[in-house]
Amino acid sequence: MASRLSVFIDSDVFILALRYPQDKRSRANGAFLEKVRSGDLRGMTSIHNVLEVSGILSFNLPASVDRLITWSARHFRDRAPCLALTSRELLAA
Repeated sequence: MASRLSVFIDSDVFILALRYPQDKRSRANGAFLEKVRSGDLRGMTSIHNVLEVSGILSFNLPASVDRLITWSARHFRDRAPCLALTSRELLAA
């Protein structure tokens, strides 16, 4: 079995998918994320990117911190499935 190509996914890819679905780059961005979702590519990001995306998405969302954290984690996992790694894990990957 051929090994899958591992790709690091930066915050802008997730922000485009989750916040700006009408952007002219959304089709290509969505096709890329679908390759990650389907397993054709092995997607990785850092916990720093997850926090950055969560912070950006926190604007204009529910005021409750608990609800915000739950919503962000579930929405991020469902819409952008990939591995979130620590800096040490990224260096070893």
